[in-house]
Amino acid sequence: MQRGAALAGGKIIRGTADGFLLALNAKDGHTLWAKQIANSKEGYFISMPPLVHGDLAYIGPAGAEWAAKGWVGAFRASYGEPAQTRGGRSGSVQTRRRKSLDSDDL
Repeated sequence: MQRGAALAGGKIIRGTADGFLLALNAKDGHTLWAKQIANSKEGYFISMPPLVHGDLAYIGPAGAEWAAKGWVGAFRASYGEPAQTRGGRSGSVQTRRRKSLDSDDL
């Protein structure tokens, strides 16, 4: 089940049931970038719409139905690379720490 997408900066950003976060061109629908951020073989899937603030798209996979440990991540809306994650995370996500999510970035 997909619960929505975010529209930001001429992009439609959304997650997929197989663990991808992707951005589409809002004008013509072609894929700008797609990153696998969660492993569906471990029970993760993405059903929530991302929340976009500035150049960060915040999203977390679901999967508690299959004992997957949840987490929330911030990804660059411009190119999809991870900025930071919090909580238990899928092994497929690599993080780069720049600023704390505990600050005014939320």
